[in-house]
Amino acid sequence: MKSWVLKWHGGRTEVHSAGGMIGRTAFRVGRVGKERWLQPFYEAPWLDQGLAIESRLIANMRADYACVGLGRPHDAKDGLPLRWQAASRVPIAEEDGPITEADLLPHGYGVHHEWDLVRRSDRQLVLAINYPESSPITRLVRKITAFPDGIEVSMRIEARRRCRRPVGLHPNFALRSAPRSFHVEPGQFAFGITHPIGEPAVSLISPDAEFSDLAAVPLAGGGTCSLNDLPLPYATEEFVQLCGLDGRMSFTDRHDAVEWSLEWDSTQLPSCWLWISNWGRRHPPWNGRNACLGVILAAAPMNLGAQIAVAENPISTRGVATNVLITAQEPVTVSYRLRGRDLQS
Repeated sequence: MKSWVLKWHGGRTEVHSAGGMIGRTAFRVGRVGKERWLQPFYEAPWLDQGLAIESRLIANMRADYACVGLGRPHDAKDGLPLRWQAASRVPIAEEDGPITEADLLPHGYGVHHEWDLVRRSDRQLVLAINYPESSPITRLVRKITAFPDGIEVSMRIEARRRCRRPVGLHPNFALRSAPRSFHVEPGQFAFGITHPIGEPAVSLISPDAEFSDLAAVPLAGGGTCSLNDLPLPYATEEFVQLCGLDGRMSFTDRHDAVEWSLEWDSTQLPSCWLWISNWGRRHPPWNGRNACLGVILAAAPMNLGAQIAVAENPISTRGVATNVLITAQEPVTVSYRLRGRDLQS
């Protein structure tokens, strides 16, 4: 595995060939004379432990990765509710591109394979990966661009023929401090929906339920819980999607006294899927020690795979896109901008 470092006055980030993932990243925040170096992102606690982990995604899991394909295929055998099962059985139209082996890998081919450095400057790193010839996708190009107050992360998707695919940008924020110390503030969204099945024997949220406020998400045992302030004061693993989001989210880390803001084009990525990893997974290599917030900016139905994403499904029928159209003539570029604001100054 290779890695490349981008340094500028306002920050430093390391990008890895494995999965094209962004790794350790620090930003300079605060006014002159009172600057602090702060790290918003997560890296898996097992990275340096030499564990034998079959999944390259899990083995190398870091701060941010680009996904063409989100999750893995789901169907009735996974316990999907009937309304989601229907989407899993719909044949994919020829013009939307065949589902290939590259689409069956969790979160897509790119996060499991090596990327190459295309070019670099004092303000930008550009990486790329070629897809197998059997895939309608030809290549992904990833740019990490430095700005005085943050970074912009983009992905260009090139296709050899027309297809539709679920697409997402997957930054992961660290949850290092006391329970309820990290505040999540979404922009305006049309509706929220919980995962159809959740994390088996772990999730406490009611599956396949809708909500209108992140502070009142239905619980399986009755009542509601707030997902605005993390980490939660108990072990769990939760997945919710904010559909029809306006392209803005902010995160206040009360421990570090900093606000991180995310902005992106919601006409391309109209939803945000929140993965709340809250010490809930007990099996190796998670071992009840993983705490992070995945903020997946997406045109996708959570992690339910390409088949359901391309078919008509309970999210797309309400006017929120769950896939992106890519053609050989018109590549697609998606991006987000992350900024930090000091709250001590």
